[in-house]
Amino acid sequence: MATTEPTLVVVAQLQATSKDARDQLVGLFQNIVEYSRVEEPGVLKYAVCTPADDPNDDTTLYAIEEYATQSTFEAHMSTPPVLSLISSFASTSQTPSLISKPPTVHTLHWTSAIFTRPTLATHPNPYILFATIDTPSIADTETIAPYGAAVVSFAKDNEPDTLFYGDARPKDKREDEKGFIAAVEVYTDKAALDRHFQGEALKAMVAESQKLDGKLTFLGLNKVAGWLSRDEGSEAAKA
Repeated sequence: MATTEPTLVVVAQLQATSKDARDQLVGLFQNIVEYSRVEEPGVLKYAVCTPADDPNDDTTLYAIEEYATQSTFEAHMSTPPVLSLISSFASTSQTPSLISKPPTVHTLHWTSAIFTRPTLATHPNPYILFATIDTPSIADTETIAPYGAAVVSFAKDNEPDTLFYGDARPKDKREDEKGFIAAVEVYTDKAALDRHFQGEALKAMVAESQKLDGKLTFLGLNKVAGWLSRDEGSEAAKA
C-alpha cells in the first residue's frame, strides 16, 4: 500500500536590523505571498507574522509555512521572489543586510493530532500561537505526546473558537539528541486563547512537561500578510 508523504511545516524567525528593515522584509514577503498564491498550489500555508504581545518589538518577523511535499518546498526556494528575499540577507558595498543574524528555522511534520475548522478561512484577524517544548531527551517527547493529543482532542470537541491546532515534531532528529515539541494554534482572538489555557487537558500537559524539566515557550503572533488556509478570500469561503 502506498504511503502518503507528510506535509512539510516551516516556522522561521527573522530579526531585522531596524523597523524600516522589517517593513522592507514584509514587502519582500508580500511578493512571495502573491506569487505563491497563484503559481504554487502546493504551498498550503504562508503566513507572515509579527509579535502580538510586545508593542516595543518592531524588528522581529515570523513566517509560518506548509508545503504539500518536500519537493514543493525545494522548488519554492528557487522561485524569483524567494531568491529576492534571500538576497536581502547579504551585505554588499551598496546595500546592508536587512537582518542582524541568520534566521532561526524549524522544519517540522504534523503529527496525527491536528484539526482545522472551516471558519479558519473566513476569520479576518485571528490570534496565532506558536508553542514549543524543549525536553532533555527525545524519549521525554514520547511521554508528553499523549497529553498533547488529549489537548488537541479537547480543543476540537469543546472549543469552537479554536480555529486550527496542529501538533508537530522535527522533520529530522536533532544533533544534540534533545526532544522538541511544537504546536501551531489559531484562535478567533486572545480571549479564546485565555479560555484554552484554563482547560484541564492543557494544565495536565504543562505539569507533565515541567516534571520532565521541559522548557515551555508561548509566542503570540499577528498575521500581516499571507494565508493560513488556501480557501481564504475564495468564493467558497464567503458562501
